[in-house]
Amino acid sequence: PFLKAVTTLNDQQAAKLEASTAQIKQTAASIRNMTLIVAAIVVLLGISVAVTIVRDLMKQLGGEPAYAAEAVGRISSGDLSMDVALKAGDNTSLLHSLKTMQESLRTIVAEMQAVVGAVVHGDFSKKMEMGNKAGYTQTLSGLLNQLSDQVDAVFKDTIRVSQALAEGDLSQKITQEYSGA
Repeated sequence: PFLKAVTTLNDQQAAKLEASTAQIKQTAASIRNMTLIVAAIVVLLGISVAVTIVRDLMKQLGGEPAYAAEAVGRISSGDLSMDVALKAGDNTSLLHSLKTMQESLRTIVAEMQAVVGAVVHGDFSKKMEMGNKAGYTQTLSGLLNQLSDQVDAVFKDTIRVSQALAEGDLSQKITQEYSGA
């Protein structure tokens, strides 16, 4: 009877162990499946966030980063010949701001060329517009106007005295102080 009781107890324990093993395997399989599902959800969510970030960055740039870098490089080196291409309706991107800056620089350069061209031909009346400028463009425009005024004053004084000398009038003098040579 003792041996039979031990064998029965051993069989019961083996059956319980087998049932527990099956339950543990089932729980492990369930945990593995849940982990795979959660990992897939996290990956999809990560991809969705990455796509949203990239889309927002591209919208802020207004185009491909390489194109934006090329445009910035050319304009910063003084090459204003490149026409910065914008997407239809783009009025807030970096490329839009770059195009606006480029157009402003083109306008200022054209205005400076016109003033210098007039001065070369002896016309000192052409001046840089000051009302629509700020910062360095206002400073440069003011300096160019000042240079034109100074050269005009020197020429007028020199012409006045030269004409008087040509007429035999030695009383005319240049009384204005001019810096430099």
